[in-house]
Amino acid sequence: MRNRDVARTAIRRGSRDVTVYVRGDKVAASEHEFNYAQLDGVHFEYRKAPVRIVDEGVVFCDMVEDPETGKLVEDHTKEALVEATSVMISISQVPKSVLVNADHDLHLNDRGNLQTDDQGETTMEGVFASGDVVTGAKTVVAAVAVSKQIADNMDAYMQAKNKQG
Repeated sequence: MRNRDVARTAIRRGSRDVTVYVRGDKVAASEHEFNYAQLDGVHFEYRKAPVRIVDEGVVFCDMVEDPETGKLVEDHTKEALVEATSVMISISQVPKSVLVNADHDLHLNDRGNLQTDDQGETTMEGVFASGDVVTGAKTVVAAVAVSKQIADNMDAYMQAKNKQG
């Protein structure tokens, strides 16, 4: 689930103080989704990176702009504990560069997601992908529906390969 989905669910289940910590300057959500999360009472803190989880909560450091590259990097001189009774972890929804850099036959589309054809096959023959890594942030229901079709396409691909020899 995406961080704002998890946060909104926590509020609906009775949590009173929910904050999403974002490493960058914006969340990976549409303006519509972001606005609804705020209306539900979700707070957002930007340029914060988790360093470690401890019994009392989470230790964060600031993300600052590297003067040489202009990219955001962790500044561990500014670590601070944020007390919390519960911590939920939400992961990124775009492919990590290590995935694509590991094999140059995998390509990204103009949105930074893995490029696939209509059958779900990536630019690397015989490698299929589905879900947020291909479509970007969508609902779990949408990801599952597409993934079922991609699984069928993978099966058809493998059956055809078996018949060839």
